[in-house]
Amino acid sequence: MIDMIEERNNIVDEAITDVAPATPVAEQPKKAKMAPITNEIFIRMWNQSEYVSDAAEAMGMNPASARARAAKLRAIFAKAGVEIRLKKHPKAPRKQKKSLVNDLDELERLAAIANASMQTETATQSAPSEQSE
Repeated sequence: MIDMIEERNNIVDEAITDVAPATPVAEQPKKAKMAPITNEIFIRMWNQSEYVSDAAEAMGMNPASARARAAKLRAIFAKAGVEIRLKKHPKAPRKQKKSLVNDLDELERLAAIANASMQTETATQSAPSEQSE
């Protein structure tokens, strides 16, 4: 019994020494952090950009975060009774999708898919059922 315990301890000791040592948290490489965006920089970038997405991209922010920060600044200035002119950005134009109206090849391809799917559906519906006899 004692031999078995010693053998188990030896196996555990070997397993511990075979494993690479864990890297302490302090020694792990850090991700490059961007410098914090000051309110001055934010206001300038916000007012100079045409769209929210442009301003957010220039500052390395998520568009929703940039919009929220602008709203927070407006609220803080309004509460203090100080007028601030922060731009109200228009919605960014949507990317133009190819119109189906002018694409006859695509219309024909989709029509063929629709016809083929209807034929297989009607074929399964018109098959006589053995249960009804």
